Formats: sequence, structure tokens, C-alpha cells
Amino acid sequence: MPCEIPRAQGPDRHRVYDPRSDSPNPGGRCTLPITNPRAPPQPVPSPVTLACTDTTFAYIPSRPVLEHINVSIAPTRITALVGPNGAGKSTLLRLMAGLLAPSSGRVTLASAPSDPRPVAGMHPADRARHIAYVAQRASIAFAFSARQVVSMGRHALPRSDDAVGDALDALDLAPIADRPFNTLSAGQQQRVAIARAVAQLAGADSASPSPRYLLADEPLAALDPRHIIQSLGLFRSLAASRGIGVVLVLHDLTAARRIADHAILLNCGGTLGASGPASEVLTPEILGPAYGVAFESVPLSAGPPALIPMAALSSQRR
Repeated sequence: MPCEIPRAQGPDRHRVYDPRSDSPNPGGRCTLPITNPRAPPQPVPSPVTLACTDTTFAYIPSRPVLEHINVSIAPTRITALVGPNGAGKSTLLRLMAGLLAPSSGRVTLASAPSDPRPVAGMHPADRARHIAYVAQRASIAFAFSARQVVSMGRHALPRSDDAVGDALDALDLAPIADRPFNTLSAGQQQRVAIARAVAQLAGADSASPSPRYLLADEPLAALDPRHIIQSLGLFRSLAASRGIGVVLVLHDLTAARRIADHAILLNCGGTLGASGPASEVLTPEILGPAYGVAFESVPLSAGPPALIPMAALSSQRR
């Protein structure tokens, strides 16, 4: 059957996507105006899961890159994290992953509203059982094979050759599993990094009492179209059939609109521009002021429209 990006809308919203059967198998701060400098806190789903509460972060004191962020990430749904270059998307994702600690406010993980834990304060092994992080650029210092890199996702968990093998298969990596990671192309390396996160979260299911999350920073940037479709389908399956909360930093706003259930928009200046259903946030009216670009919504043959940037807004040219 032809491949297409799984959509968050319509009667097939929760169809489990299997890339092995549903796809072919061929072998500095910015300066644009701030649209909403102090967005109100968003309602937190019950039970409380992964949440940023009045979160501010600065690499240099007195120069915050994120200010007063209030968002929550629920399991079972895909959240697109979008915004212009320099808005703080990667920093926010690293805060959610516990790789950075907020300068003020909180970033917490909880399986019940009465038990929020600061993510950065969790023991690394405990955090690894709940949160898998895919960096924007994969980097491995030694000559590990692709299979060994994927196996590293299980370092805080029981060894599982099945989990590693399934992750390699899901990302179309079995034919190159024994090649040194550093000899692979950028796109292949990115798929290995995604597979490592998938292996790390193996065993999660929608009935698990412990929330689990996959946080990926521009996971599609180096991928070809077929593997973009494959990866988006895999993310949808992780959310729909295994209850994992997926957060994707994306620059392809059309892909974000078609795959995401929820969207978070950061403004230049590191403030929250909008947070809510993707169909309400990812619109020309909301995106235009944040990006300084006029967008056109172009209908497609099926699913949500494409979001096409047409021209820089004259008042915001740099």
C-alpha cells in the first residue's frame, strides 16, 4: 500500500502503524517581537505527568533564554515543539530530559498529582527508565557498531536482544547493524539514535502506571522522505499503542500539523506563544507573528492542509 504520514485526525487516528508492513522495504538570540510575553499556565492533565511550571532558564545569569514556561506533556499523545531559531526549543527539551536544571521554577515527572519529582534531581538510571532523549546531532566517540549504540539504550534496564533487534528492524537498520557508527551517513546515524531511544522504552505499554516519554530534537532533519514517513509512523505507534508521550522538535510545520495531537509554540525571546491542540496552534494566524512570516494554508487531497511560508512580514524584516 502507498506510504503516507499517519494523521492525528479522523477515524484512523489510533491505527497502529507498522513500518515493516505499511512501508516499502528497499534494503544567538533572535529579535522578532514577542507575541505573548507571559502566557498563562496551561491545564495539567490528570494524572500529572511531565510538566514545566513557571520554568525559567539562563546559561548566563540575567540573560534568560526561556522565561516563565508553563506546559504539560501527557502520555499517549504526540506534542510538536515549534518556534523560530533561537527561541529555546532545544533548551526546553533538555530541561524536560533532566539534562539541565531550571534557573527558577520546576520541571517535574510524576505518576500521580501528589508525587511530582524534579526531573534533574532523579538518579540517572531511574530517569532513563522513564525518559529517552534523542539529541539533535548524534555523536559517538569510539568505533561502536550501530547495534552496540542501540544496545546502549538498555544500560539502565535488563538486557534484551529482542528489544534491540526490534528497534533496528523498525528503523530499517538491520542491514547496516554491524557497521561502525562513525562510518554511517548523517541520516543513518539519526535513525540509529532514534532506534536507541525505542530500545530504551521497550516494555512500556498503555497500561503501565509509570509514565514514559520520548523526547527528540529535530529527529527528521537528516532523513530522506521515505524514512521521515517511517519515523513519523513509528512515533504514532509508540504513542497510540504503547502509551508513550512523544515530544518532537520540528521545523517542518506541515509534518507537525499532520502528526501532532498537541503543539507548543515558543516565541523569539524564549516565552510561550501558544500551547494547545495542534489544529488550533499550528495555523497561519498563530504562527505568522511568531516567525515573522506570512503563511498560506494550502488544502491537500487528504488530511490537514500544508502550511507554506510565503513572505517575510514587512514590519519584521531583518
